[in-house]
Amino acid sequence: MARTKSQFAMLSDIQDQFQTTFEEADALLRAIIAEGRDRATVAELDHFQKLVSWDEKEVKVQLSRMQTVVYFEAIAGSKADREATQAEAEAATDVLKSETARVAELQAKLPGYDRAARLAQQRVEQQSHALEQLKKHCPQHIRERADRMQSDAHKGPYARMNELQSRKDELLNLQQPVGVLNRDYQMRRIQDFCPEAVTDVIGWDGSVSHREFTPEWEVIKQRWNQAIELEINPAIEAARAEYEAAELAADAARNYYALG
Repeated sequence: MARTKSQFAMLSDIQDQFQTTFEEADALLRAIIAEGRDRATVAELDHFQKLVSWDEKEVKVQLSRMQTVVYFEAIAGSKADREATQAEAEAATDVLKSETARVAELQAKLPGYDRAARLAQQRVEQQSHALEQLKKHCPQHIRERADRMQSDAHKGPYARMNELQSRKDELLNLQQPVGVLNRDYQMRRIQDFCPEAVTDVIGWDGSVSHREFTPEWEVIKQRWNQAIELEINPAIEAARAEYEAAELAADAARNYYALG
């Protein structure tokens, strides 16, 4: 029997009412889950009973369902989130394809690069060996002259550089803070090096009780530091430059057959 318009209207109203009632129940389920609860209160059970005729057992089932829904909603995200993720995945896939092709191309070239590198390194080693042999076979008088140049460099600027460095180190070490345990030893070192920096304090028995710095000590340290900065450091650098130049000249002499 065909339904009348009034029957269709009544059915539509019932469906709308059911949808509204379900959405209210759904919202209450979400609220309970959001609060971190897994069961409804007595008042909520009563409301569910009146709203959708759910007993306590059915409410537990629905809460479990809603908990699953909320979990997967968080993963699924919004439509915009999904569209962004899809775009990101497509872009990453495109990059992977292009980079895979590029890597494949490079891998195909690697054997050639490896061979070229090994041959070049082998050539460098051969040339270095040949250069050493040329040095050994340069004319004897040139080799002897180069040896004398190197010996003079060690005896002259190199020795002077080391002597100046030792002098600098000594002046700096003498200025280190005087400790308690080795005070007397340090004070005697300073006194031996610079008598005007330290004075003996005589005890009641006429022997040296201890040693103290004289008022001139601070001025002496300043004078030492000025000497280091203005005299010793420049002299060290000059000696180093002279030594390095002499070493280069000696090496150049030995390269008699390999100057080109």
